Amino acid sequence: RELKELAERREEIIAERTKELRERIEELEKFHRLTVGRELKMVELKEEIKKLKKELEKYKKA
Repeated sequence: RELKELAERREEIIAERTKELRERIEELEKFHRLTVGRELKMVELKEEIKKLKKELEKYKKA
């Protein structure tokens, strides 16, 4: 009986930790998507700045 209780408790602990790990993985994936999205937006904005600088140079020369 004691062995059965220990095995059940072990299973409960494993289930709890598995749930915690899944939640943590989900948080990390969400954070990753957010940071990658921001990084892509920064690349896009840098390209826009580069284009605007070129346009500005054209007007300065004219």
